[in-house]
Amino acid sequence: MKSSLVVAVLLGLSGSSFAPQDPPDMEKEMAKMKKWTEPGKKHEALKRFLGSWSTETAIMGAPPVKGTSDIGWLMEGRWLKLDSKSTLFGKPFHSVSIMGYDNTKMSYVTTTVSSFDTAMIRTEGNFDQHGKSLVSYGTLDEYMTGEHDK
Repeated sequence: MKSSLVVAVLLGLSGSSFAPQDPPDMEKEMAKMKKWTEPGKKHEALKRFLGSWSTETAIMGAPPVKGTSDIGWLMEGRWLKLDSKSTLFGKPFHSVSIMGYDNTKMSYVTTTVSSFDTAMIRTEGNFDQHGKSLVSYGTLDEYMTGEHDK
């Protein structure tokens, strides 16, 4: 008896999904989608990073290491590709990052891979209140201690 009641309830609940629905207005749907898929003013701000840069990196209190970064469009107006080279702990270091503005997250996102390890590092952030510095945060897996998402 209990099983027939469950079947009846399930059939009753699923019945509403079989009701005819009006087809979506594709023109309206495409207009809504454009807000989330088209580049805008936030993407324009990416232009300031284009070019060849001299870099200086300090890790764990070690003396700063000089390097270079070449930044160009991966997909014009949407995504930048950062190709960086320097040394890290006395060895050649190469990293590649993809950076852009995510309309849905409403923040700048960056994903980086490097010759140093096998991790893929993701950060997210926005420009400071003055619009001069992009401040991003992310998590790391600490392989020396076994901690994840630190």
